[in-house]
Amino acid sequence: MQLAAQDPARALATAWQLPDAMGREALKAIVSQAALDGGLESLRSVVLGMTPGGQRNQMIAAIIQEYSVYQPAEAVHWINMMDNADARNYAVNQLVSVWGYDRPAEAADWVSALPDDVLRG
Repeated sequence: MQLAAQDPARALATAWQLPDAMGREALKAIVSQAALDGGLESLRSVVLGMTPGGQRNQMIAAIIQEYSVYQPAEAVHWINMMDNADARNYAVNQLVSVWGYDRPAEAADWVSALPDDVLRG
């Protein structure tokens, strides 16, 4: 956890080298540490610098999962900063899945207010 607090990019590089299950757990721990240390900005540049695809989507999913239940507005803020439509749509799906489980009415209201291009890519 100390590495995640000091150098999230290096911690992520290490996590990607681990076997799948261990890597996913390490990824969750890195995101949780970032949340404790002040949030999204420490990971935003790392994620936006990643090549679109599997690892980036895993990272987005971990971030959205961390913020969706207790701080969905933070998750929404992060999603709104994304410039890649595929990654943004993936993140929206993750947010709605987690947020909607605990607070379906709030999640449904938010989805209803989204422009069509966000939902349809």
